[in-house]
Amino acid sequence: MSTKLTATFECPSNEELRQLACGHLQQTRHDALENHIGHCPECQSRLEDVATQGDRRFTGSVRNITKAVPPKDSAYWSAIGRVEMDVTGTRTTLPAVTTTLSSEYDLSFLQPSTNKASIGKIGPFDVIDELGRGGMGIVLRAYDESLKREVAVKVLDRGLTNNVTARERFCREAQAAAKLTHENIVGVYQVSSGTDGGLPYIVMQLVNGQTLEKRLKDQGKLSVEEVVRVGAQTAAGLAAAHAQQLIHRDIKPGNILIEAGTNKIKLTDFGLARAEEDSKLTRTGFVAGTPLYMAPEQARGEEVDARSDLFSLGSVLYESLAGRPPFDGKTPLIVLRRLADEKHEPLHKLNPAVPVWLEDVINKLLAKDPAKRYQTAAELRDELASQLDCLKSGSQEHVAACPLPIQPSLWRNLSRDRLKQRLLAAAAASFLVGTIAGGVGTWAFGPRREAAQPGQVGPKEVSMTLPQTSAVWSLTSTPDGSTIIAGMEDGQVILWDLKNSETITNLFQHDGPVWSTDISRDGKMLVTSSDDGTVKVWDITTGKAVVDIDNKTSVRSAALNQSRTHVVTGDRKGFIRVWAISEPKQHAKEFPYQGVINAVAFRPVNEGQQPVIAAGSTNRTALLWKQEKPMPESEILRGHKGPIYSLAYSPDGKILATASWDHDVMLWDVDTGRKLGRVKNAHEEGIWSIAFAPCSKILATAGQDGLVKVWHIDELPNEDSNEQAKPIMTLSRHKGTVHAVHFTDDGKHLITGGRDGTIRLWKMKE
Repeated sequence: MSTKLTATFECPSNEELRQLACGHLQQTRHDALENHIGHCPECQSRLEDVATQGDRRFTGSVRNITKAVPPKDSAYWSAIGRVEMDVTGTRTTLPAVTTTLSSEYDLSFLQPSTNKASIGKIGPFDVIDELGRGGMGIVLRAYDESLKREVAVKVLDRGLTNNVTARERFCREAQAAAKLTHENIVGVYQVSSGTDGGLPYIVMQLVNGQTLEKRLKDQGKLSVEEVVRVGAQTAAGLAAAHAQQLIHRDIKPGNILIEAGTNKIKLTDFGLARAEEDSKLTRTGFVAGTPLYMAPEQARGEEVDARSDLFSLGSVLYESLAGRPPFDGKTPLIVLRRLADEKHEPLHKLNPAVPVWLEDVINKLLAKDPAKRYQTAAELRDELASQLDCLKSGSQEHVAACPLPIQPSLWRNLSRDRLKQRLLAAAAASFLVGTIAGGVGTWAFGPRREAAQPGQVGPKEVSMTLPQTSAVWSLTSTPDGSTIIAGMEDGQVILWDLKNSETITNLFQHDGPVWSTDISRDGKMLVTSSDDGTVKVWDITTGKAVVDIDNKTSVRSAALNQSRTHVVTGDRKGFIRVWAISEPKQHAKEFPYQGVINAVAFRPVNEGQQPVIAAGSTNRTALLWKQEKPMPESEILRGHKGPIYSLAYSPDGKILATASWDHDVMLWDVDTGRKLGRVKNAHEEGIWSIAFAPCSKILATAGQDGLVKVWHIDELPNEDSNEQAKPIMTLSRHKGTVHAVHFTDDGKHLITGGRDGTIRLWKMKE
């Protein structure tokens, strides 16, 4: 209860105002000062300066929270009452708040009904009972006799009916929501403005179920899959609203309904929505929304757009996983201040079960700068929907690599700059103690391995951020799956000890981007090709180059044969060359082709199979050269409409897969050259890389669109079919083009790398 004020109440000191803003005062003193400030313009101004520390971004917001200029019947006071309810859980007795809404809503406005099961009528609707009350009115369950269905009727509070702004905003809710027809938005059937002497009301779809707010209150936190589902469907509803230029402006758990039985999400209460071109209702100088979930620009009273709704949705998803909002506090002032200046606590600290990719999504949504968030709800919807499919596929029999919960590691917690500093320090230390071998310094540093959480099963993701910003262009691994090898744009070749998850070693160096890496079946020999025109063959055990091949022009791809006797190369001038490792000064064979040769490979020869070299070119063709025949008699594979950038043999040597900039993947019979099938529009943009899993049935592709997709070749539709092939999973954690994809020979990991300078490891379903 508020403290009574007297004419002799002294204005508080600045220190006491600061404690008030921070929520550090005892409740009695807090209430007394709050009431005093509501009547004292001087203290309002001082509190504004103290609370914002002179930061004028929040001048309007703080002033509007503390001053008592609006008339008693203004909708402002009901909004403030709701704010205090949302922030503190108890309604604060701000001046005139309790006189705004009808505390005893006796439903006397209802007309008599002839239906004995009804408690009255409003318009043509028989009212059955009350469903709930909000800041602007009451919601009733009613029956529509004409259409034989139950509906929800939202009636404007009687205390607000004489307020023109409140009435107009209430009707605006109906007009805005009535434009929307979407499965994830509560439908509006009818609106009455109350101009006939009655109260304004809206007739809406009745959703039987509960609010997300109620579910969180009952459960505390939701599962990862449930949060992704809620996020995807809410984003879908927002995408439909934003397409109509409508911004919700008040996304919070209480406005997200969960339908009983189906668990379908329904977005409701567009009471604060407005058409972007019509701002006459919002230019009042008051902040509309709920501080716990509003975007920083909304809190500052600035213009809002679709990205503001996405920030609010990020806050809702955060709370659903953490059990509390990202920015909370005892008063709206505290919340607004934290919202402006503080970074939310890392989600994985509050809930270690949250996967890395999902935390990244929420961090992006909660960016202070709207330009750093998702730019559209449709973009967020698509990402969450694909991840939801991925999560569900964990129960399928296919190979799966869905990102599931992992413990936070050092790589996750260190920024790139801090990581650089520590790695450089480690390198310097190793230099000082003399750990330099063969003129090449070696150093190591990495994440500690942490045990899985109880109940943690299935595939998971481990992320490694490399100690430089260079892009990843090529990937391979040792046959036992213990070491990952990455070719970098800056010329480095990096080895990472996957088995121990603790060592990064930089052994090799080219003078240009390392376009390809390939390793022998016994894991002892590595070949790398570079834009510097050289090919190097390395002894993995010693870390020394045993062969240097000077091709004199950029080598886009190189591969070893199984017996480790020859290397095949493809270069920028269109030459395919075979080099004998024992005589590296002169190529053994040469075949001039057309275009740039982006990919070459030796067939993994099994018993009874012929040796075959495959090559892919920018001239939109691939070739199969059976080595017992002259090169000009090669089988030319035609069908792509764009340059071929990658190809891969199946481990059983029967199928060749080619990936093109035309967005398609094609499968070929190696022995006959016959086309076996095509994945049309596998990616929305060009495909950089393709790889087979050890089972020969699973393909992975990486694209310019920043996605990695995994396909089961037995589930691809017939090429003549109009049916679109569907990946069994889609990975979208990279921030930019994905250049390389590779399966370890043991089948335990899928490895991806790209323009963002990261390697991502996806543990495969066993």
